[in-house]
Amino acid sequence: MRRRHRGESGPRAGPGAWAGSLGLLLGLHVAAPGAAAQELDAEHTRITTRADVSLAVENGPGTSREELGPFGAVLGRQLGAIRVCYSRVSRQRPHVRGVLRLRAVLEPGGGRVELTRDEVGDEELRRCTVDALAAAPFEELRPPGSAYLTLTFTNTAAEGAERIRARGPSATAAVTRSADGHLETEGGTPGGEVRFRVVAPADADEARLRLLHGALRTHIALLLDCRRKAGRRASPAGDITLDLNVARTGRAQARTRESTVADDRGKRCLERGLRRIRFPEAAQGRVALVVTFGAPATPAGRAAEGEAQSE
Repeated sequence: MRRRHRGESGPRAGPGAWAGSLGLLLGLHVAAPGAAAQELDAEHTRITTRADVSLAVENGPGTSREELGPFGAVLGRQLGAIRVCYSRVSRQRPHVRGVLRLRAVLEPGGGRVELTRDEVGDEELRRCTVDALAAAPFEELRPPGSAYLTLTFTNTAAEGAERIRARGPSATAAVTRSADGHLETEGGTPGGEVRFRVVAPADADEARLRLLHGALRTHIALLLDCRRKAGRRASPAGDITLDLNVARTGRAQARTRESTVADDRGKRCLERGLRRIRFPEAAQGRVALVVTFGAPATPAGRAAEGEAQSE
């Protein structure tokens, strides 16, 4: 299988690319499980963790408009496998989204799939998607022929986070001084599903705490996902205190100091997730981070959460 470089030619998706005689929009949307809407405090931006996949197919050289329908149907059968790919990736990395463009070519006895453009940037999702499409039953079609595919991975959690990121760090995040002299700043969801508190020494720079606050607020979907994992077998309610050390590069090391959350998957999720965040360089230094997972407030909330967590 040959992978094209980013600049190579191929059709580009546009508002009317699939509507005319040259294209067929399959219109299939596959929703990943575990959708749950939350809001961010202060910004009041709704974030949901619903992830969707859509596939658009356009005929290429050797494929007529009449032949495109069966071609698209064969490719569309693989959406279930791609759904599994994206569901797994979005649970681990809630901010992954974008577009993959590919070309499928019919050959005697089968076919091949080539990646032509990657606008997602996630190696696991890219590899899993290409493998899923390559397993399509191309032998049911008669060569020669080809088709161009556009797979769109949408994640409203990522969209909400990007809207907040575009506003920049919260310059107005409140920084207070505790009774023992430490500086603190906190945030979370207004419903109390997730709260976080950053604690720094008395001589710390308040601007650095605001940068950390902004980065954590932007990645609130990560904290919500860790709460979901912590609540699979028991109530997620509890506090997880971590030592967070942000390096000059913006990369962080996170280690759990103590936890009152019953399921250890919550703290492991936080440790891994915080290491993936790219913090502002000016946020360099050590702080304590306390993440609080709230329990469902009502029986209806518990039922809804249990349904969302079922795999």
